[in-house]
Order: sequence, then C-alpha cells, then structure tokens
Amino acid sequence: MDPFDVLKMSYMASEVFTFPSLVGIDKNLYMHAVIGMFYWGIDSNIAWAVVLNGTKIACYDQMKGLVVLKY
Repeated sequence: MDPFDVLKMSYMASEVFTFPSLVGIDKNLYMHAVIGMFYWGIDSNIAWAVVLNGTKIACYDQMKGLVVLKY
C-alpha cells in the first residue's frame, strides 16, 4: 500500500467520534510505526498499476482505431 492508502485506512478505522485530522493520524503513525511500513507492499502496487494502465492504453488504442475507421 502507498502512504495515502495507509492514512486513509487509519482515518477510516479511527474510533474517535469526531473527525480526526489527517495530520494527527500522520503524526501518530510516524511516532508509533516504522517509516518503512508506509511503503509496505509498494512493489505489488506498482505492478498492479503497470498492468492496469497498460491494459487501459491498449484497449483505448484499439477502440479509437475502430471508431476512426468507422466514421
């Protein structure tokens, strides 16, 4: 997960009844967790993004070719 996913999950899992601040959650994670934990699993996240974006680009290119030929 990337750092923003970690912050989002911490924000959603917060047991505070008022809305906690993202800066407060960030400080809490930095103080109680190793900074390397922010980047745990980033290699799989990058691989997923490469496959997803490559697929989108390939499909877009194919569909654009069909549309341009048709009209």
